[in-house]
Amino acid sequence: MRKDFYFYFIFLMLTGISPVKAQTEPALDDGYYLIENAEHLKWFRDKVNSTTVVDAESDDRKISTISAKLTADVELSGNWTPIGAYHGEPDIAYAGTFDGQGHTISGLTVNEISGRESYGLFGYIWKGSVKNLGIVNSTIKGTDYVGSICGMLGNGTIDNCFSTATVIGTDADSQVGGLSGGLRKTSIIKNSYNAGTVTATGSGSPSVGGISGYIGSESLVKNCYNAGMLSAVSEEAAIGGITGNDYSGNSTLSLTKAGEEAGLINCYYLEGTGSGVQAQALSASDFVTTINSGLFGGDNTYWQGTASVANDQLLIPTFQEDYTVQIPSSPTAIDKVADVANNIRVLDGRICITTSETVSMRIVNFAGQAVRNVQLSAGYNEVSGLPEGLYIVTLNDGTRSKVLIR
Repeated sequence: MRKDFYFYFIFLMLTGISPVKAQTEPALDDGYYLIENAEHLKWFRDKVNSTTVVDAESDDRKISTISAKLTADVELSGNWTPIGAYHGEPDIAYAGTFDGQGHTISGLTVNEISGRESYGLFGYIWKGSVKNLGIVNSTIKGTDYVGSICGMLGNGTIDNCFSTATVIGTDADSQVGGLSGGLRKTSIIKNSYNAGTVTATGSGSPSVGGISGYIGSESLVKNCYNAGMLSAVSEEAAIGGITGNDYSGNSTLSLTKAGEEAGLINCYYLEGTGSGVQAQALSASDFVTTINSGLFGGDNTYWQGTASVANDQLLIPTFQEDYTVQIPSSPTAIDKVADVANNIRVLDGRICITTSETVSMRIVNFAGQAVRNVQLSAGYNEVSGLPEGLYIVTLNDGTRSKVLIR
């Protein structure tokens, strides 16, 4: 018996057949790798990151066009290296189609990696697309460009996706968003939402957005909402319910690849989670009405349940079950400015300021736009005529306060 086994083992060695082989490579069906577990997803990542194909448009960018579908929910463990890299040496870009098919990825843990600037499930998507995917029970932490789905989206699409992950940008000027750190060129995010916490801990001028940290001049965000809390440490941070910085209104090339104007279209955020000019703040009850009336204009096949409000909690649909969001008692999600100082207060829709000397005052909204620049005389002063919303009042004596006009 032992002799037979010996000859069998020699046969396997000579023929190159391994008696035991870990099955990490997923099956390929009609051009898509079928990913059913964490090992498959890691194999897919390594396949993309090891591409040797040079993009015809740029010698500094390698590109991978392979595609994949999730056939089950995937639970990861340990630290995750993102798929693709923006501002790498060279850039590694994902240009395929990644279809979650209504499944989720959980346990996605991303931490800072030396020499890397882009963080998320994907580091860099260029002309690629991610759709029908949820990121849950995950934490993504990085430096320059940070999001749950991807760090940087360029000429790509995110469609029918959601995140409940915690996303943290640590660099002084991080671009951090619930779904994507940044949008370049004719990128599109549509029919998607964020319900996770998005935070910038850097001390410079970071941009924080519920959907994307910033939106480029030709990019589009459509049919999206944010119900996640946003915050930043720096007083110079730009924070918005949908995006921290929106450059889409500055472009002479105002049409995206889908033939629609760039910018924010039909976007909302839960009142108290952020601010914005082109997006609309909604109370919890209005949020429920908007979601249930068919906010998402795309394929609704995977969304389950309806939105509702109970006991100061907002329930919103995901792919499998409702997700609970705590409703803010007041718009205090933006924590980068101290509470109102004793000499600055709001009374009947007016900002009232008492000062012992002549000072200059600047008022900006939470989209970062200056709405008033005035000289105040010593004593009591009032500013009226501002619409409802959150504002930062800054005096040149160093006083800086956050005020809410209802």
